[in-house]
Amino acid sequence: MGSRHRTRGATKASCASVPAPTISLERLRANDRGALRALRDALVVAPGFFNLDASNALPPALVRECYEVARAFFALPLDAKAAYVHTQYDRETGGCAAYVPLLEEYAYQPNTAAMVESFDACRDLPLSHPALHDDDDAVGVGPVDWPAEAPGMKVRSISHWFPYDRIGVVNAVS
Repeated sequence: MGSRHRTRGATKASCASVPAPTISLERLRANDRGALRALRDALVVAPGFFNLDASNALPPALVRECYEVARAFFALPLDAKAAYVHTQYDRETGGCAAYVPLLEEYAYQPNTAAMVESFDACRDLPLSHPALHDDDDAVGVGPVDWPAEAPGMKVRSISHWFPYDRIGVVNAVS
């Protein structure tokens, strides 16, 4: 890794100067010692994060399909998208999913406007699902008001989430 920087106690500049490594999910799942070492180094030594190559677990065609339906939604006239606007993160999920107009998305930096519009969606659960009633602090779940004007958005989005669920289960303990 060249010069080794510790993430704890290091300056932002020194950590930022170290490129984030790309680590193979396939190799992590195979308990490959080199991949596990690279993961440890990325998190403990520097830069404190990494890129995950999950291309074997996430079909590129599915990603393209999601982008296509998203482009179709964002190409709609503003008044059609406005039917899905929500109050910015009311209870952090509001209606659980909605359109966020240009310049209203969080920028995560003070005095900075995010130059994006988005359709934020959470885990789509029916109102009858126990998770919505058993926990007053449940966030990130609920029914999604999928835009009727963007056919396929619900199906593509939900089918896109399933591989991510499987990616999240990484057995890196050897």
